[in-house]
Amino acid sequence: MFKKIFLLLIIALISLQVVYAGNATTSFPSNVTLVDKQISVDFYIYNPTSTVQTYTLKSYTAPYPSYFSETTIRLQPNTSKLVPLTITPLENQLESTYSSSIEVTSIDYYNKITFTILQKTNRVCQVDLQYFISYVKESDNYKLELIFKNNSNINQNIDVLDLRDINLEVPIGKISTIKATESSLVRLFKTDINQTKLDYRCNGIYSNITIDLPKKDVIKPNEPFSVFTGLFSLGNIDVLTTLDSTVFQIILIFILIILVLSFSTRYIRYVYRK
Repeated sequence: MFKKIFLLLIIALISLQVVYAGNATTSFPSNVTLVDKQISVDFYIYNPTSTVQTYTLKSYTAPYPSYFSETTIRLQPNTSKLVPLTITPLENQLESTYSSSIEVTSIDYYNKITFTILQKTNRVCQVDLQYFISYVKESDNYKLELIFKNNSNINQNIDVLDLRDINLEVPIGKISTIKATESSLVRLFKTDINQTKLDYRCNGIYSNITIDLPKKDVIKPNEPFSVFTGLFSLGNIDVLTTLDSTVFQIILIFILIILVLSFSTRYIRYVYRK
């Protein structure tokens, strides 16, 4: 009976040694952020056993291409190693999140390390949007000209979503631009506001442009003023400006003095005649 117990104890110790021999300590960031450039992130692995261990590394990062600098790692007892994992971002992407993992295996060991790839937006708008705006006095309209310059080698669309606080009779909507060309369109509108924003979407990216509206033409002090044509304006003479001038006021006072003196003289003569 004692021999059986001793034999079972020996088997148990051997089993524990086998399990222990396959253990490994690993470390990898829980989140990896990608933008528009390839990056390398170190994977840490440590052999805590008393025997030499060989580990195999494999990454699962689809749809992102990735590779380890070494896929088979041979570690001496109580030694560690940093193994770079290189991950390549996808082009023309909006912000997204992907679950990924790394598998570590040996003859008698398996471990799966999970992490998250955070893809930041790396889309760009390859259509330059410029504008020119002016006030047309004759029609009391603002004239807005939008210029679209496609800098890419493919045709691009740009969606003009809104011209804030302005009612366009003909909405702008989607504009198709030919590769490596420049195009434009014009819209006329009436408004009394001083500023607006042009909201648009290009390659899935929302943006806006602040547009300061030019001041409408107003009557200047040195220009003729009239309520009805010809009533208060005589040729090139500005009647209101003349009335407000110092010279005119002096002449008016002089005329008043002459009138007062003339009236006084006539009155005195009238009194003496009596």
